[in-house]
Amino acid sequence: MDAKEALLAFLDDPDALTLSELAEAFEAWPPAAALQKLAARAVFLEDERLDRLLEQACAEARRLLEGLEAGSFVPPS
Repeated sequence: MDAKEALLAFLDDPDALTLSELAEAFEAWPPAAALQKLAARAVFLEDERLDRLLEQACAEARRLLEGLEAGSFVPPS
């Protein structure tokens, strides 16, 4: 799965496990640093706070996807 597909899959069904897997897949990709920080925080949150964090993660995933589509970011290898 390439970076765009992974981001779209997360946006289709955002949850803490998918966020964690996405962050792990993008571990060495500098533009995904904010997404990785959100994933690390998600481990310790529950219910309403987790929902808010997932909303932030979706916004960050959309930013990364837009950057990939615009050619602003080089996809992770």
